[in-house]
Amino acid sequence: MQVEPLLPGSGYCAVIVTSRRRLSGMAMRTNARQVTLGPMTGAESQLLLRNVIGDDRVDAEPAAITALAKHCAYLPLALRIAAERVATHPHHPVDELIEELDSDEHRLDGLATDDSLAVRSVFSWSYRDLSSESARMFRLLGVFRRGQISTPAAAALAGVSPVQGRRLLERLASVHLVESIERDRYRMHDLLHVYAAELVQSEETDESRREAAVRLTDWYLRTAERANEALAPFRVHMLEVPASGPSVTPLDFDSPVEALRWCDGEVASLLPVMQTALAYGLTGTAWRLCIASWDYFKLRMPMGVWVATHELAVQAARAEGDKYAEAWVQTNLAVAKHRLHEFDAAARLYETALTTRREIGDRHGEAWTLAGLGLLAAEQRDPDAAQPPAEQALALFRHLGDRHGEVTTMATLGEVRQLRGDNHGALVTLHEALWVAQDSDDASDQAETLLTIADVYLADGQPARALDSLDQALVATRDVRNRMLEAGALFRRGIVLRELDRAGEAEESLAAALALYEEVDDHRAGDVRAELDALVQ
Repeated sequence: MQVEPLLPGSGYCAVIVTSRRRLSGMAMRTNARQVTLGPMTGAESQLLLRNVIGDDRVDAEPAAITALAKHCAYLPLALRIAAERVATHPHHPVDELIEELDSDEHRLDGLATDDSLAVRSVFSWSYRDLSSESARMFRLLGVFRRGQISTPAAAALAGVSPVQGRRLLERLASVHLVESIERDRYRMHDLLHVYAAELVQSEETDESRREAAVRLTDWYLRTAERANEALAPFRVHMLEVPASGPSVTPLDFDSPVEALRWCDGEVASLLPVMQTALAYGLTGTAWRLCIASWDYFKLRMPMGVWVATHELAVQAARAEGDKYAEAWVQTNLAVAKHRLHEFDAAARLYETALTTRREIGDRHGEAWTLAGLGLLAAEQRDPDAAQPPAEQALALFRHLGDRHGEVTTMATLGEVRQLRGDNHGALVTLHEALWVAQDSDDASDQAETLLTIADVYLADGQPARALDSLDQALVATRDVRNRMLEAGALFRRGIVLRELDRAGEAEESLAAALALYEEVDDHRAGDVRAELDALVQ
């Protein structure tokens, strides 16, 4: 290390040494303190721009200045170059430079001047010092349309083992080409991501880029499939996923909670993964990823991601010419629109999917689409509109031998009877659905039906019978390890026990529900806390 001979051997002189690489060896030999500097904050970035550009320009275009700082990824060198460009063109609006920096293709060109050090040049110093393996990993990160990635995903992208992937990422982190943000997760800021994308275009072949995209998106698809199977082991998963190559090893999950945590950590990656797949013509992978994530969407309801991914999946299915896939995705998207109370949009999607499914002879898909239409109308408190599609769906499910679909649709018909003021008829229908679920030994359907039965009993002024149904539902939820259903049953049980003036037991049941919801960071924990607070007052 050239700097070590220059360090003072004694005395009270302090020395600051800066480097783009970690000087771990020197730090150990000299007992130096290492400080890693990340990008500046937004406020610090705007202050730097103000000091160079001047108060008048900054105050006149505050929104543009904020956008300029963001386009520079809050990096001091990029900010300084951008500020100099603005300052030397006082009659040009800041928006002109922002428009230039909007394009990833030209952003690094915009952060250079004839007589300054360019951002691209500084990045290249670190890149040229890498081993061939580390340099390849950095380039391939430019394939993925997101600046954040986990170690297993990066390993799949590069076609290496997770252990080797972690070593390569740590090497990139040591020269600040990526940043470690939590265990086994790394990110690169926008400008570095643009630089990696430039390099992967110029230094990798079309074939190698596509192979990397296939490995990455296959890994996400297969891991999402396994995670959702762990989330809902009680459901028949009908998605068929083509075999993957030997270099893709998806994750395994020992429990629903472990699977849910992975999904929570990767939900922001779903849309970029699909965009990456589509950029390389992998349309089948794109729409299948949505279907593979279905149980997570229903459980967590990340509505923005749910809608955006499925709208893109519809485009992917159309590009592939797969009407079966298109109708499937449209039906799932209709459920999202239903949850958002966009009832007209949901109805249009269901009707479009229904037409397609009848056209191609997809009887199973037709049944589920009819079931969705029936439930949509029931939740709009329109029993006359809900009954015909629900009855048609029930007939189809019985013809197909789909007991799960049969139970689901009978629950809708039970709701139809309740909407008409016939609680007794609703209970008759729901108990018939419960018998079907018991006959098919489907504990999950039993639990769902028992929860609905409990709701009707409670509405009918029979809290003791509601409690009995909830106790049975709890046994079923624990049999299938469905923690969300168990939490829901405990929550309802607490409410019923409060109605029965059994406050101590109600508090115990609500506390158990709260613990389950908090375990997986579910928003319904707040509702349970409110009930607990009201109970103890």
